[in-house]
Amino acid sequence: IQIPLNPREREAEREVLPLAEELGLGVIVMRPLGGAGSPIPAPPRHELAPLGAVTWAQALLGWALSDQRVTVVIPATRNPEHARENAASPPRLGPEERSLVERLVG
Repeated sequence: IQIPLNPREREAEREVLPLAEELGLGVIVMRPLGGAGSPIPAPPRHELAPLGAVTWAQALLGWALSDQRVTVVIPATRNPEHARENAASPPRLGPEERSLVERLVG
């Protein structure tokens, strides 16, 4: 299944992700960076250090991929450099790091 999921759009966590897990479905996350019309603003770069991320996009991708119910994320971009950055291995975040990303989003 394909769902929107990011620290701002979390509705799927209530019912869809638990059901997907129960049914053994793969989950494709769209809009992991917040979407073209509403990107999630980046915090100051020094706040990314505890996450092991170089860019805010990596932190957001790591946030989504660190949910064990998520199979893959599809961050849309037209910028080849962003595609290269997004293809880099995002950090796997534990519960504390995921909470930090959520706090940074506000």
